[in-house]
Amino acid sequence: MKTSLRDTSYQAYRNDVLPSIGEHQQKVLEIIRQEDYLSDKEIAQRLGWTINSVTGRRNELEQKGLIFDAGTKQDERTGRRVHIWTAVKKQQILFF
Repeated sequence: MKTSLRDTSYQAYRNDVLPSIGEHQQKVLEIIRQEDYLSDKEIAQRLGWTINSVTGRRNELEQKGLIFDAGTKQDERTGRRVHIWTAVKKQQILFF
């Protein structure tokens, strides 16, 4: 059974989980939270990083459950479908 996360649990999450991520992970997470639904390429452009610097940090954030794949969109330059990422919102954090 799924139950919503209580405010006290969210507070513990903010204090205990988020500080445990690295500086580069935090930068990637901040960009995704600010703009939402970004591809790896767009994240790299906004941070001024290479794509290889972004994908590793993004994978780590996904594994920690802080972001998730929100689907795909067409890359304006290449016309190819690319995955887009969004941050987990407070109301989306659930316990099982």
